[in-house]
Amino acid sequence: MTAAYTSNTQFSGHADIGRRFGADKQFGVRFNGVYRGGQTPVEWMADTRALALFGLDYRGDRVRLSADLGYQYQYISGALPYLGLSPGIPLPWAPKASSNPGEPWNFSERKDLFGVVRGEFDLTERITAYAAFGAHDNRRAALSGGARLTVTNFNGNVTSSPYNQSVYTQYLTGEVGLRGRAETGPIGHEFALSATGFRREDGLGVVNGTPFASNIYNPTVIARPNLAQPQSNKVSSLEQSSFAIADTLTAAEKRIQLTVGARLQRVQATNFVAASGAVVNSYDQSALTPAVALVFKPWENVSIYGNFIQGLQQGIVVPA
Repeated sequence: MTAAYTSNTQFSGHADIGRRFGADKQFGVRFNGVYRGGQTPVEWMADTRALALFGLDYRGDRVRLSADLGYQYQYISGALPYLGLSPGIPLPWAPKASSNPGEPWNFSERKDLFGVVRGEFDLTERITAYAAFGAHDNRRAALSGGARLTVTNFNGNVTSSPYNQSVYTQYLTGEVGLRGRAETGPIGHEFALSATGFRREDGLGVVNGTPFASNIYNPTVIARPNLAQPQSNKVSSLEQSSFAIADTLTAAEKRIQLTVGARLQRVQATNFVAASGAVVNSYDQSALTPAVALVFKPWENVSIYGNFIQGLQQGIVVPA
C-alpha cells in the first residue's frame, strides 16, 4: 500500500495485492489499483485518474494459462491547450507556467478497457501449442475553447476555436502457433509455426463553435458554449494478418545455428467519410517475406553472426 501527495492538492493511493494458491501454488492472482485526484499547480486545472488491473494465472505440469484485465480512467478539468504560431510570427515569450491560457470549462476525459488471455499446452515433451487473444477499447472526449491556440502576433494574441469532440479506437488481436524441437541425425531443429491477426478501427465526431480572440498572458474567459456531445463515426480501419514458419538448425553442440523462415503477410487499410460512411480510399497488399540468420561460435564466449529479415507494414501519405 502506498500513499502520496503532490502539490497543490493532489492525493493518491496505490494498492498492489497478490498471492498464489493451491498445493503446488499453481494458481496466482494479483490486483493493482490506483486512484489520484485533486487540484494541480496550474490555474483552473484538476486531474483525476484511476486504474484497476487484475492478473490471473495457472501453472500446471502441461498447461499454462493467464489473463490480464484492466480499466483506466482520467478526467482533466481546465485542460491546457496547445500553442501554435501563424506563419511568419516570431515565438513570443512563454507565459507563466502556473497560468492557464485556456478556459476554466475545458475538459479532457479518457477511458480504457483492455484484456489479454494466453494459454500454452504441451502436446508432447517436445511440442507446445499456444494461443493469445486481446482486445482494447479506448474512448476520449473533450470540450475545449481551442485545443490549439494560434498565436497571431508577438504580444501573445491568439485565435481560439471552441469545439466538442468524441474519439474512439478499438483493437482486436490474436495469435495461435506451435513450437517444437526435433533431431535429424547430428542436426537439431527448433521450429515454429504461427498465425496472427490484428484489427484496428478509429472513430471521430466533432462539433465546432464560434472562434474568438484571446491572449496567452491574459486569457479572455467566455461562457461555456452550448455544444452538444457528438457521436463518433468510423473514419478508418486497419486489418493485418500473417502466417509464419521458421526453423533453427543447430550443430556442433549449438556452436553453429542457422535460422530460416518465411512469413506471408496481408495489410488492408480503408479510410471513410465520417458523416456518410463512404470509402475515401483503401489499400490491400500482400507479401511473402524472408528471414535468415547465421550464428557461429568459434569460442565459448564469442559469437559471429549475421541476419536479414523483411516485413510488410501499412504505408502513410505524408501531408503537405
